[in-house]
Amino acid sequence: MRELEAIEERSPELRTPDSPTQKVGGSYSNDFAEVTHLERLLSLDNAFTDEELDGWAERVGKELAGRATTSCASSRSTAWP
Repeated sequence: MRELEAIEERSPELRTPDSPTQKVGGSYSNDFAEVTHLERLLSLDNAFTDEELDGWAERVGKELAGRATTSCASSRSTAWP
């Protein structure tokens, strides 16, 4: 996705209305009630490299300022067997 975004940024004439960069995810369901979490949920902010993950971990560490935390992550690599 980042590669496609970079290509379209360099060559805007290649950007089309059906490009994935021009669409927001699929439709969502209204079947679920709104929930207020006890703690803010922290996403990985599109961290794809070790450096980006390290930067994310540093920002979260500063924000949480020594509070006890638990984290969980899974690989979603397309190269996964």
